[in-house]
Amino acid sequence: YYISGSDLSSFSSLLLNNIVLPASPYYWSPLIVTVLISGTLLLVISLVQLIGIFPTKKIKTRKTFSLLIWILIISVVAYFAVPSASVELISILLIPFAYLLSHFLVFVRNKKIANIVFAIIFLAIATIQVFEIYA
Repeated sequence: YYISGSDLSSFSSLLLNNIVLPASPYYWSPLIVTVLISGTLLLVISLVQLIGIFPTKKIKTRKTFSLLIWILIISVVAYFAVPSASVELISILLIPFAYLLSHFLVFVRNKKIANIVFAIIFLAIATIQVFEIYA
């Protein structure tokens, strides 16, 4: 209300534009979709590994991972349920993804798998950057 200059009609139109109306469409290139699917697969693998060792963690660590999982769930549900949610919500989704994936990479038994996964992630991000610049 104070941002809009004490104008209640502009405040209501601001709420309408930001909460109710759908966000502008975003073009998902096949490369980005492929990387997101592989990232989702890595996230599921790291969640399964975390669930297996969850009872052995300390209480503070369990609370932290529970909070991260809730952030993950809420951001996914908000992206698909709220019509005004845009693609920028994925940046919030990446915060728990980074923690869960780093936990998986640190505690995986075979370090060759961790190195391969890290190399795949690095190459996927570099490929997206190159194709976004030159395409």
